[in-house]
Amino acid sequence: MKKIILYVLVVFTVSCGQSKNENKTIKETTTYYLVRHAEKDTIPVDNPKLLASGEKRAQNLAAFFNNKTLDAVYSTDYTRTINTAYPTAKAQNLETIIYNPTTINYKTFLKETKGKTVFVVGHSNTIPGFVNSIINANAYEEIDESIYNRMYVVTITDSKIKHELKMLD
Repeated sequence: MKKIILYVLVVFTVSCGQSKNENKTIKETTTYYLVRHAEKDTIPVDNPKLLASGEKRAQNLAAFFNNKTLDAVYSTDYTRTINTAYPTAKAQNLETIIYNPTTINYKTFLKETKGKTVFVVGHSNTIPGFVNSIINANAYEEIDESIYNRMYVVTITDSKIKHELKMLD
């Protein structure tokens, strides 16, 4: 009598934390919040401090970001912009990065901040242009000298850009 030997091959598939969606790329989102500095004094003309109302607005901006995690805070090198950015930077445990609006390389800025959430403080004549450079469109004009309550929010997910103008109190 002949013996028949039967070999059974069992293959186990082990999932190493991968899912059916492993071929899909994770979408990376970059968010920019841009504002003009808060209310300023008129003296000295070239580099004034914030008024009491401006200091209050700066505190309100910090409160706006309470439930958001920022990766960076940028400001021009003026007392009024630095003082507008400071409460937010302090609350987020960040150092304020100084930038020059006339020499900034927007392509480099976008590359360095990709995937991050960033707060930028500038001026009535620079922030709209900054936003326009980020969105690659001429959508926003200079801010009137009497207006301090605008916040531009730009969100970039992959190559899709959304932008809006918010009015803050």
